[in-house]
Amino acid sequence: GEKFKVNVTLGKEYKHPDDFDHYIQWIQLWDGENMLAQANYSAGAQGSAPANASIDFAIVPTKKMKLTAMSFCTKHGLWQSDEVLVEVSE
Repeated sequence: GEKFKVNVTLGKEYKHPDDFDHYIQWIQLWDGENMLAQANYSAGAQGSAPANASIDFAIVPTKKMKLTAMSFCTKHGLWQSDEVLVEVSE
């Protein structure tokens, strides 16, 4: 029943623009087909400079989870991470 932190960071190699017409609009965390959390952003939320958008989600895990992250860029569209399998032992 304890929460654990899941960090989602976009852009390992390149910082993402944060301009009026080109920015990360949202980041979501999914377990299979169930959305667990979402963070919404507006233009300028990253300081109006290129940045690696990053968010920590605190979730209560189930025994087995198939986590994926998704985000939406106002210029490039939808992005989805690789699936990460998480197993919780007691």
